[in-house]
Amino acid sequence: MLREQLGAQAESIRQLTHQLDWFKKQLFGPKSEKQVYDLPEQDSLGRCD
Repeated sequence: MLREQLGAQAESIRQLTHQLDWFKKQLFGPKSEKQVYDLPEQDSLGRCD
């Protein structure tokens, strides 16, 4: 019983590590730096009208 629980936990850790690696790649990978946002209202930031 203890070995089964340990095996299940090890598998869960493996899956979660894989998911974490995927999310890190999405957030901090080369694709994240290529996104350029053109916001027209950004020109007025910091100005008091």
